[in-house]
This record gives sequence, C-alpha cells and structure tokens, in this order.
Amino acid sequence: MSKQDTRQYFTIGELASLYNIPKQTLIYYDHTGLLVPAFVHENGYRYYAVQQYLVLEIILNLRKLNIPVKNIKDYLEHRSTTALVRLLQGKEAECVKAITELEATRSSLRQALEAINSQKHIALNYFETVYLAALPILLSPPVQPEVRYTASDYLTTFSQHNQKAFAKNEFRSFATGWIIRQQDFFQQKFNHTYRYFTPVPEPLPEEVLAEKPEGLYVRIQFIGTYYSHVAQLYEKINIYLQRNQLIPCSDIYILPLKNHWQTTSPSAYINQLTIQVKPQETDPEHLTSATAAP
Repeated sequence: MSKQDTRQYFTIGELASLYNIPKQTLIYYDHTGLLVPAFVHENGYRYYAVQQYLVLEIILNLRKLNIPVKNIKDYLEHRSTTALVRLLQGKEAECVKAITELEATRSSLRQALEAINSQKHIALNYFETVYLAALPILLSPPVQPEVRYTASDYLTTFSQHNQKAFAKNEFRSFATGWIIRQQDFFQQKFNHTYRYFTPVPEPLPEEVLAEKPEGLYVRIQFIGTYYSHVAQLYEKINIYLQRNQLIPCSDIYILPLKNHWQTTSPSAYINQLTIQVKPQETDPEHLTSATAAP
C-alpha cells in the first residue's frame, strides 16, 4: 500500500491521541484480539480505519463501566440491541449488589463508631438494676461439661463461632462475649466458659439465631479484664442481690466494650457483666444502685 493510501487510515499514535489514551492500550487490545488494526504495514506500523475508531468508542465506554475485556469482545462479535440491553442490565445488577454491600459496610462502620462514642458515657464500676429489651444473638455450640477443655480448645471454639458470626468480607463491628452458667458462677467456677455469643444487628436465619431475653437485669461495666476482677465482682454481686432482694435467674453474660482493638493494655479494657434477675418483692422502691469498684 502506497503512502498516499495510508492517509485514509489512522496510525496507532493518531488514534490514541484522538481518545487521549496511551498507545500501549491499543497494543494490548490488538494482542487480545479486541481491536485488531485494519492492516499492519511492512515496516510494522499499525493502521486503523474509521470503522475501528467507532468500535474503539464502544470499547472505551464499556471499560469505564469496568466490563471485562472478554465480555466486551463477546459483545462486539454478537452486536445487537438485545445483546446491548443484556450487557447493560448485567452491569446494573452488579451495581445494585455493590451498593447493597457498601450500605452493609457503612452500617457496620456506623455501629462501630456509635459503640466507641458511647464509651464516653459509660457509668463505670456501678451496679444497676435495669430493664433490657430482648437482644438477638448468635450462639456458639455449648461446651461439653464432661470434656476437659484446654486453652486451645476454647480458642478453636471461639474462632469457629466468629467465622459463622462474621462473613468473610464483612467488617467486624460487634464484639463477641462469653457466657458463664449460673450454677458455675455461683459455685465460683469463674473460668468455665459455657458459650460464646455475638449481638447481631439484624435478624439472621432462625436456625442460627437465639435471644438474650427481655427482662430485669443487674448490670455493671468495669475497667480491666474479667478474670482479674471476677472474684471481687462475685462478692459484690452477692451483696447487691441480697441488699435489693433479687434472685438471679439466668446465666452470666460478659461482653467486651473496649478491648485489644483500642488499647494494648488489658488494664484499660472495659467489660460489661449482666445477669437476669427477679425480685423477691414486687415493690420497685426496694431496688437501689450500689457502687462496686472492682
């Protein structure tokens, strides 16, 4: 082909300049078969026809939608109104899914930030009797009392529970707590974790969802680890229950409010302990709050 004839075509540099893209992009499209030059001159120069200019417009706009090169190539080979509608509807469905996932992430971030901000208003080291709404929770399988559990066994159970509670790509916005059975706690078997539990922000399938029931609870938020203060807490809980004529009627729930995410010092942790109770007398004037600094 003569030099005069090549003027009817765009060089790779000219075509790249028209769309303000690198020449390497066109070379890549050539290698993948997405946009092959109209012809390659004997000197190795690539030349593109006007029709390929129009095809490149389609390619670059579809790439702006992050549609894969393979899908674009398939569409170009089977172009039609139906094929275009199908391609765009598929991308729209991807957008809807991405928006849903982003909203879920945003919701988790808000919950995490609200939990952190609420720490400023926690009344520490005070027992209080409060009426709490039902709390949806995800429970781990119970620890078998006849099996002697090691620290590794507990960690394995904890890890398996967290894998179920938090999706693989989900930001973890809720802490996981643990449950001590009532009889174990009041027999001073403080280390006998019975189950792990995680509050859930929205309903999960019924087969995996449990509930911390609505009712009257004794609650305390305290600084430090559960294990370093539980012996003192046990004594003070008994005094508080007797003074307020309350009877425990549930297992013990321990939930971290501030943990290793926010500090490297366990002495700065904040934990919440709750136990459901019922009054020996129905007169609410018998209920009082008491300071209990562990």
